[in-house]
Amino acid sequence: MDWLLILHTRLANAVVIFMLLMGLWGVLNFIRRLPVTPSYFGALVIGEGLVLAQSLLGISLFAFGLRAGGLIHYLYGVMTIISLPAAFAYLQGDTSRKATTIYALVCLFIFGLGVRGILTARGG
Repeated sequence: MDWLLILHTRLANAVVIFMLLMGLWGVLNFIRRLPVTPSYFGALVIGEGLVLAQSLLGISLFAFGLRAGGLIHYLYGVMTIISLPAAFAYLQGDTSRKATTIYALVCLFIFGLGVRGILTARGG
């Protein structure tokens, strides 16, 4: 199970870095007055895929009896899963500059959740 825990930890780092970059990209697009571009939207889908893979690894760890330091860690995990789909549902396919702003803020929110998730993984 050590390999599963290592993979979960490494993927958590990847999610945090990816979402920070996505948030900064969205802010840059906002500054440049761009709507949601197809490449940005595609990268959002990839980011959600990373979050889902991370969550599946976490569920596997839980199933094998490895527990996080506290329940808040699981809340952070659930919030990371639902944040981008909730933004997409709220925007209803909108690709305006406003949508770019919302997606950027959601990515930065997920970045923060990821950092907190890493810090609370072992009871921190």
